[in-house]
Amino acid sequence: MGLLIGLSPLVYKAIKLNLVTAIIVSLIIALVVDIATRRDFKQCCKDSQAIFEGMGKVFTSTVSFIVCAEMLALGLNKIGGISTMIQAAASIQNAGLFIMLIVMLVIMIVAAIVTGSGNAAFFAFSPLLPEAASSVGIPTLALAVPVSSLPVLPVR
Repeated sequence: MGLLIGLSPLVYKAIKLNLVTAIIVSLIIALVVDIATRRDFKQCCKDSQAIFEGMGKVFTSTVSFIVCAEMLALGLNKIGGISTMIQAAASIQNAGLFIMLIVMLVIMIVAAIVTGSGNAAFFAFSPLLPEAASSVGIPTLALAVPVSSLPVLPVR
């Protein structure tokens, strides 16, 4: 976290550091410190394997949630449920932004409850935001910013 904040473009612009590189650098630093303190290279390498096993488990569940949410979004789109809700919200005069925001939040909250992941719901339904925003004549960011806070809400 310190690497990402310290080397972000807002703090220091000379070095560009992405998330993957920061994770790898952090793992290497942790491994070097572990080897220096324990002085047992084999055990340190064996223990560091737990990091990668944990990453694999998280990756598996995250991808599963995203696939489930994508299928839910695709199904709702195919039966016309999403476009019906967007058209209904767009037909209400003078309340377009508020109604569309409520509609998109309800869609994402239901998807988050069904899939168990706010991130999965956001990734699955965020492609609908430009269509929803244009149907009521508002900028996409007016919907995307409030809806993007959904993934940080605890669902489980």
